[in-house]
Amino acid sequence: MTTSARGGVAAPPIAATKGATCPVCDSKLPVKGGTPRSLAQHKRYFAIIKAAFQQWPERDEFNDENDLRKYLQLMAGHGVVVAEIPLVGIKKDIARFIAAQAIKAAGEYALPLPRGNNLRIVKPLSIAFDKMPHQEFCKLSDAVCDIIEGRLGVKVDDLIREHENVI
Repeated sequence: MTTSARGGVAAPPIAATKGATCPVCDSKLPVKGGTPRSLAQHKRYFAIIKAAFQQWPERDEFNDENDLRKYLQLMAGHGVVVAEIPLVGIKKDIARFIAAQAIKAAGEYALPLPRGNNLRIVKPLSIAFDKMPHQEFCKLSDAVCDIIEGRLGVKVDDLIREHENVI
């Protein structure tokens, strides 16, 4: 077994595990193909988000930790384009209206991201145990940690320790 850069343990293939259990904590895990997810890593990921929320400079931009988590996951590339709006040859007020309607139609957590001459409306994908395999979650977790470390200028391990000392 290997460890990811952020403390996540890479799970062995399902065939190497005793049923669908976490290789770290032996919890029963729902598995749909791939390798089982680590409950310990999942909990650590949410602890990192919680600690980052407390330190986030633009904290008032997010209602809660969940808003920040969805934003970070989108910034890490874990989302889907639900609309693409061309911005060339269109009046600004019409573009704003179209973008607002596209965001509203996309639902919660959709964000507009400029891409060349277009505006993409993106929505985060689920990280539910049955929707995201272990290795994919490890990559996302590492990418989110990189974003947090770059924005806050502190390693996530230090961030978690600091947050735990405050509580």
